[in-house]
Amino acid sequence: HELRLTGVGGGTYLEVRRGSATGRVLLQATLGRGHVERVPGTRFWLFVRRPSGVRVSLGGKAVALPSRRNLKVVVTPTRTARAGS
Repeated sequence: HELRLTGVGGGTYLEVRRGSATGRVLLQATLGRGHVERVPGTRFWLFVRRPSGVRVSLGGKAVALPSRRNLKVVVTPTRTARAGS
């Protein structure tokens, strides 16, 4: 599996960690429009400053993110759930 992040519109700042908020940082970046990042794995903790600025997919399947600013979620192949810090 692979997490794919694509910047859209004005893009956004995001942070991707392995598994949880305390996991190893895998990506910390501001994604601009059209910029694509790929991160191998199956369980990720994401912080997304502006969810409307990124399209997310895991294993080729689109991941729907709530439109809440400064969003923190855990993404796995079977579910996406809000996460604590």
